[in-house]
Amino acid sequence: MRARNPNDDIGWAELDTGACALALEHAQPDDAASAQPVGRFVGVSLQVADIEATYRASVERGVRFDARPQRQAWGGTLAHLRDPDGNVLTLLESRA
Repeated sequence: MRARNPNDDIGWAELDTGACALALEHAQPDDAASAQPVGRFVGVSLQVADIEATYRASVERGVRFDARPQRQAWGGTLAHLRDPDGNVLTLLESRA
């Protein structure tokens, strides 16, 4: 695997696995939410080609989202979803 887009300032890195990209985000030790082991933001992003289509299909299957996909200032689009335990995962569409 090779790292791409590392950013030490915000604690971010993506690992290219060949089949997919695994994005990692540093949990801040002074963040009270990081101290809770279940039902929190876990820093896992799943990159998809079409976030709107993935969002709609997921909602139809009963997946809970915190909000609709939102365009970010850096150009990508994010949507936070909850797994069955309440952990928050991220769908990510990043247009290059």
